[in-house]
Amino acid sequence: MARACEQSIALLRPLYYVVGPDGPEYLQAVEAAFWPILGLMQCVAFVTLMSMTLTNIISLRNLSDPRKTFGSIRLFGTLSWMFAGFIVAYLLEPISPQMLWLASVVSITLVVYSLTMLPHTPPSGRSSTIGELLGLPALTMLRDRGFAIFLFCAFGTSIVQQFYSLYANKFLTDIGAPRPTAIQTLAQMSEVFCMALLPFFFARFTVKQMMVVGLIGWVIRNALFATSFLPVVVGIALPLHGVCYSFFFVVATLYVDRNAPPHLRASAQGIFVFATSGLGALLGNWLSAEVTAANTMNEVTNWHPVWLVPAGIASGLLLVFVNWFRVAPEPAPASPQVDAVR
Repeated sequence: MARACEQSIALLRPLYYVVGPDGPEYLQAVEAAFWPILGLMQCVAFVTLMSMTLTNIISLRNLSDPRKTFGSIRLFGTLSWMFAGFIVAYLLEPISPQMLWLASVVSITLVVYSLTMLPHTPPSGRSSTIGELLGLPALTMLRDRGFAIFLFCAFGTSIVQQFYSLYANKFLTDIGAPRPTAIQTLAQMSEVFCMALLPFFFARFTVKQMMVVGLIGWVIRNALFATSFLPVVVGIALPLHGVCYSFFFVVATLYVDRNAPPHLRASAQGIFVFATSGLGALLGNWLSAEVTAANTMNEVTNWHPVWLVPAGIASGLLLVFVNWFRVAPEPAPASPQVDAVR
C-alpha cells in the first residue's frame, strides 16, 4: 500500500532518482508519508461526498421539472471532466502534483461561486433530531422491496464502475492507446449526448426500462474490454459509458427524488450517495485492486480475466433487477372538471 502514494509525494522524487524505488531510504520515506496522506485523502473523500449530495439536493429542489432539466444541467459536470482530461493530457504531467494544484484552484473558485451565485435554498424551518440530521428516517424506505432492490443494485453497480475508474487508463496504456487520458474523454462525450436526450427517453420509457438499458451497457462494455482489441475498446466500449452512467446513475438520482416522500428526499439522496460513492466505491476499490493484482505477474497484467469480473457482477445485478425490482406507477394526471351547467 505504501507504494500507492509515491506518485503524490513530489518532495521524495529526488530521493527516488538517487537511491531508486527499492532503496531503503526511499521506502522508509514513503512509509512515513503514507498515513498522513491517507488521512488527508479520507478528509477529501468526506467533503466530496457531502458536496455531491448537496449538489443533487440543491438542483432537484430548485428545478420545476427535474426529469426534463436535471440531465441538461448535470451534463456540465461531464463537460468539465472532459476539459480536465484534455488539460492533464496535453498541458500537465499526469504523474505529478500538478493535477492536485489544478484541483485546489478549481475548488477555491467553486467555494466563491457557491457563496455568491447559488440560489438561496434554506433548510426546512422545523428543528431536526440527531437521527434526522444523519438521514436515518430515510432508512424506512428500505421496507419497500423495490427501493431495497434498487439500492442493492446501485451499490453493486458502483463496485463495477470502480474497475473502470481505477484501471481504464493503465489498461489503455497497456494495449497501446496513444494519450489514454485524452482518449478516455470519448466516454464523457457520449455521456453528454445521452444526458441531453434524457427528457426524450423519459417521455417514452419507464424508469425500470432505462435502468435496465444502463445495466446491459455495463455488461457489454466490460465484456468488450476483456477482448483487449483496441479498435473495439475505443470505438464501442468507451462510448458505451454514456449509456451505462446516464441511464443508470443519473436516472437513479431522479428515481430517488421521485420515490422519496418530500420530507425525506434530502436524506434519501444522502443514503444513495453513501451506498454508491461511499461503501460501493470503497469495496470496488478493494476488489478491483485484488483482482488486478491476482492477474499481474512481473508488472504485466492479463486484462482478460480482470474485465470478466465486473462483467459477471453486472450480469448478476441485471438478473436481480429485471426479476425483482418494481417501481410504483406514475400518478395519473387529474382529469379536468367539466361544469354540468352551462
